[in-house]
Amino acid sequence: MNKVLILYHSGSGSTKLISEVLSEKMSETFETDLLIVSSSFDYQQIENYDLLIFGFPTYSCQPSLSMKEFVDIELLKHKHYAVVHHVRNL
Repeated sequence: MNKVLILYHSGSGSTKLISEVLSEKMSETFETDLLIVSSSFDYQQIENYDLLIFGFPTYSCQPSLSMKEFVDIELLKHKHYAVVHHVRNL
């Protein structure tokens, strides 16, 4: 079974809710873990997953600062990943 890791940052809670629903649905088919982005994240954990999904809100058409600081593109070079973002209508 493929392992999926959903990593998210949520400002108001909307992205958290979307990530939880996505995790619940994907867990019907895949082994799925859900983690919040943090500065203490052990990047070696990523090696244990076949697919990474990043969830985050956008501010001025940019990823949240927390997500920008978290993502290390070199680390992701050889991984499959998807990006899910939440845009708030103003």
